[in-house]
Amino acid sequence: MALSIECLKLGIYDTNCYLIAPPADGAPVLVIDPAADGEAILSALHGRRVAAVLLTHGHFDHTGALSAFQGVPVYMHADDAPCLTDPHLSAGDTVGDLTPRTGDLHFVQEGDTLHFDGFDLPVRVMHTPGHTRGSVVYCLGNDWFTGVLYIENPNLVPLQTLLQKIQSSIEFIKQNAAVAGTPDGIELMRNLPQQNLRMACMIIIILPVLAAYPFFQRYVVSGLTIGSVKE
Repeated sequence: MALSIECLKLGIYDTNCYLIAPPADGAPVLVIDPAADGEAILSALHGRRVAAVLLTHGHFDHTGALSAFQGVPVYMHADDAPCLTDPHLSAGDTVGDLTPRTGDLHFVQEGDTLHFDGFDLPVRVMHTPGHTRGSVVYCLGNDWFTGVLYIENPNLVPLQTLLQKIQSSIEFIKQNAAVAGTPDGIELMRNLPQQNLRMACMIIIILPVLAAYPFFQRYVVSGLTIGSVKE
């Protein structure tokens, strides 16, 4: 079954909110991580019925529009349920988002299989603690939806993930400079070298490739490239 998958980037972190639906006209929709802007999500639905809301975890930036879906079943892991009412656990207190989230909660766990009207394929649940205790992955056919996949130890994340987190942290600090408290602190945070950081990340990624290339160049010259064959 081919699925329609629409990704909305919402909120201060451009959090991914997915709208998943079968191709049939008027088919129900699964909303994954309703972030920040309920009006934008409802507008993208074009009047279609929401079969369920699936939360990959309980952080504030993934649940900000939950109030727009009252009466709709909300699925999440029980370990992250406290995040909905505790702004410290949800990290909402870092940006002044103290609003509790409410909904028709249904708790999932490792190995659960969810069935929804209109969907030929079930949604399989994988419990992947690490980003939060209750982080989960939702598997629908060959499409996987997650906040952070598999890795529990932050010391084992790939270099690209680490660099992305650094860049996101810089963006967060610049967007929330007012919390610094003093005028000098605010000005310092607003002037952080965001573009320079991006260029530094690019160099860090490219350098290993440039360093390894001479060792593989002879294969290119003789006609064989890594992973394929030249004519």
